[in-house]
Amino acid sequence: DFTTDIYDCIYAIIDRRRKFPASILLRSIGFSLNGDIFRAFDLMKTINLSKKKEIIGETIVDDIVNNETGEIVVEGNTTLNESLIKLLDKSGVKSVEVLDATKENEVAISVLQNTMMKDPTHNSEEAVMLLYKNLRTGEAPSFDIASRFIEKMFFSTKKYDLGSVGRYRINKKFSLDAPLDEPVLTKNDFVKVFKYLISMRNGENGPDDIDHL
Repeated sequence: DFTTDIYDCIYAIIDRRRKFPASILLRSIGFSLNGDIFRAFDLMKTINLSKKKEIIGETIVDDIVNNETGEIVVEGNTTLNESLIKLLDKSGVKSVEVLDATKENEVAISVLQNTMMKDPTHNSEEAVMLLYKNLRTGEAPSFDIASRFIEKMFFSTKKYDLGSVGRYRINKKFSLDAPLDEPVLTKNDFVKVFKYLISMRNGENGPDDIDHL
């Protein structure tokens, strides 16, 4: 089940037992960093560092790291200013990926940022281990075991077998084109559901029951 709260956070309710910020679920299925999540929602853009007037005030999502030294040049969730642009230029950075904060993206960015603020994890491994710990009531012996547990939970016919009718309904509801013989949920299904919830918040779709996805 998926839901939003009065603070514009998206939550995933797994097995009707535990409620988690949706970004934890997204991280656990492969969208590891904040940038990966924003990118999945088409909320990122790349700007050449030479376009200083365009880049000042833009937000860096993930850490920018010097590939040679491994040093963090600019930390994630930072607003760029002239001094930081000079620092990036000095470090040999030619372009940066930032949030595409257009008017039409404001609600989506806000909802995802609010959700991430409630999320104690920062990458796929942390998210997978946290979900395993809470859903299995105990520490995972290893990341591989926890990862297989998550895989079976969300992408196994033993847990969710959509059938051709279920897949048809999901495709129709969320404008997907997955093959009708695809019996399990896909990563894109999750992204589309969250996009739908955000569109409801944006007034583009009315209230709807999507609990069974």
